[in-house]
Amino acid sequence: AADVFGLIRWRRAMAGPVEAIWARRIEGIEWRDDVGHWHRLPADFQFTVGGARIDPLSTPEEIADLPAMASSGISEPLAHALLREAQRASGQREYASGLVMAIAALEVGVKQLIGTLVPGAEWLALNVPSPPIVAILRDYLPIIPANKSVGGYVVAPPAEILKTLTDAVSARNSTVHRGQGELRPD
Repeated sequence: AADVFGLIRWRRAMAGPVEAIWARRIEGIEWRDDVGHWHRLPADFQFTVGGARIDPLSTPEEIADLPAMASSGISEPLAHALLREAQRASGQREYASGLVMAIAALEVGVKQLIGTLVPGAEWLALNVPSPPIVAILRDYLPIIPANKSVGGYVVAPPAEILKTLTDAVSARNSTVHRGQGELRPD
């Protein structure tokens, strides 16, 4: 159930904690609320699993794909899990951890995207030092083949997003490499 729920959250881009459901063999099943508190289901709690009931925006095809995805071991990509962890850290006012995890999520996600879209590039994307992530998004992303386009073109993120990312990477570098940098919620 936890695996299927994780797939639903990922496929529907639903917000929430890193682990929303956690099953323990001896102690029962626990669930986590939006502020990070764990709650244990009563020991005598019973439930049955019936037909899938998912957000009405889910298509029948998405719902039908879930059992095959779960049984084949497909799970939320690492970049998504890292972003969830970054959101958790920021929600707990751990801004340095949140920033570091968010930039790591971006870097991992972009490299995984390149590995998926460019045949034969996965090994290079994942194992060779790469240019700065903003340069990849600005200069390389528009020239790789994509499944979707805008007016027939693959476009880089807008300038204001690239500026925000440049500032975030700079703040991350100050925090990690120099051990300094005042971090605020923004």
